[in-house]
Amino acid sequence: MSNSSDQLEEIKTLISSGSKCPAYSTLLHFQEQSSGDPTSIQALAGISQTLLSLIVADISDGDEDIAVLALKCLGFMIYHPSLVAVIAVDDANLVIESLVRLIMTTKMKSVCNLGVWCMSIQQFNAPFLDSHYNSLLQAVVHALDNPIGSLSTTFEAIQALIKLASNLSERMRDSSHLWAPPIYRRLLSFDKKERDMSERCLSKIKPIILPPPLVLSKVLVKDMKQILLTKMKELLNQGMKVQAIHAWGWFIRLLGSYAMKNRQLTNEMLKIPENTFSDLNPQVQIASQFAWEGLIDALIHPPIVAWETNASKEEKGVQHLQKSRETSDKIQANGFLKSIRLVMTPLTGIISSKCDISVHSSCLNTWCYLLHKLDTSVNDPSVIKLVLEPICEAIFRIGPESISVSSLNLCLDLLDDFIFAKCKDVEHVTSNSASHHLSATKFLWKQYSVKWLPWDICQLDFHLNIIFILVSRASIATVNHEYKSFACDAALRLFLSVLKGVRLELEKPSTNYNDIMLCLGTVLWFIKKICEDVSSEGSDSSDLHPTCLLFVDAVTKELQPATLESPLYKVSLDLKYIGKLQSVNNINDMQNLRISALSFT
Repeated sequence: MSNSSDQLEEIKTLISSGSKCPAYSTLLHFQEQSSGDPTSIQALAGISQTLLSLIVADISDGDEDIAVLALKCLGFMIYHPSLVAVIAVDDANLVIESLVRLIMTTKMKSVCNLGVWCMSIQQFNAPFLDSHYNSLLQAVVHALDNPIGSLSTTFEAIQALIKLASNLSERMRDSSHLWAPPIYRRLLSFDKKERDMSERCLSKIKPIILPPPLVLSKVLVKDMKQILLTKMKELLNQGMKVQAIHAWGWFIRLLGSYAMKNRQLTNEMLKIPENTFSDLNPQVQIASQFAWEGLIDALIHPPIVAWETNASKEEKGVQHLQKSRETSDKIQANGFLKSIRLVMTPLTGIISSKCDISVHSSCLNTWCYLLHKLDTSVNDPSVIKLVLEPICEAIFRIGPESISVSSLNLCLDLLDDFIFAKCKDVEHVTSNSASHHLSATKFLWKQYSVKWLPWDICQLDFHLNIIFILVSRASIATVNHEYKSFACDAALRLFLSVLKGVRLELEKPSTNYNDIMLCLGTVLWFIKKICEDVSSEGSDSSDLHPTCLLFVDAVTKELQPATLESPLYKVSLDLKYIGKLQSVNNINDMQNLRISALSFT
């Protein structure tokens, strides 16, 4: 104890004599070493009043080195609970007043930064801070919008805001119109190199600006419109569209679920991406895709109990409750689907248009993010129709001329995963397709997972429609041989997985006669449609006859003779479609197709 006290007395003497830099360096080292030593902390507490008066005087020293060291030592004194506990009220007042004055007047970046840092780590109690609230807020606002233009100072000011908010949440909320605008201005001024820091800033300030339960003042909303939208429109007019859409993405993320509660503000903000999505610059379009994920975060919150029914409850009271719940769910789902339509509109437009491959790839990444955010709601038929169907149809109809092979494979793997979810407990079609499934899960869709559930038989039409699009595309005469082969292989791969799901449905004891006939009729109609397409005028059918036979062969094998030969189910076969196919003997590579020769009258 005496050794520590003697050392601190020497430090105090050195500071008083003018040897300030070595003295503060020694003090800082002593503080660092004493953090886990109660004896040293006790010695510091005993001399804290004298040391504080010296330190506070030197934080405004014209020598930057002295001021910096003094601020670091001050930070420790007002952070350690044992030291803060012995600081007299008058000394604490002096500390706060000196820090406020320093932040407001200094021209030195490092000194301002450390001054705000001291304010962000101080451990004074809430009543004391409340007595200095106005001056503290004034200093923090100055630091947020600091004339020095220091990003680190802005970040430390955000920490100080968080500190104030943790003690004085109500007062912070009431005065948000004072400190929020400088945050907006600073974030809007960040360049590309500062993007990571800006994301950190955003994550820090969101709990303060939008504390739960969320109630934004009209003044703050007005500020957001006047400052944010005006500034972003200025950036657009200056040709700085990438910067504008980056800022847009930050603030949509900042709004979060509040975007659902203030449609007027959201509609105003949507005018920014309307401008950037249509830009011909791929960089602007890609930046728009990334920012659009912020809107997905804000709008896509799947209904918890939507689309669930319970028909087993018969009591009238329970039935009435269930009916009310279902009505509520329908309303909730309706608003949910409107949000999905809004999010999907530009994505479908981009995929359907002739864009740079990098833009298409970015669009698919955003689409996969949406699939991930939809959670299990992605399996609902109405959601599939809005989200999955238009993108898959567009990609497979466009083909390789405008879409990269990786994009085609991404959609195929997503569909394969969706189809496979129904028959995951059954041995997969081939070892090749099983390994392909694993590679898709591991390497595609960025880091996003999609929660596929076993699909219902009512979704059979969707799966067969996508497969038909692949085959139809391959039958076009102008399509190159490589893509024909790719499309046929992909179509057969998906069809085999679908048939496994159909077989499981047919084997379920709960499946009734009408559903079985619907399944069989749908599958056979599909086979008939493929034969029509291959034989139609303008198709290049020379490579597709083997594929047609493989589809027929798959149906007979997967749906099993026991089903097709049952006296309960009668299916007619139109021989004219077989008659239009080439003779089996004229088809090349029959051994590779593993199809036995056929004869018919």
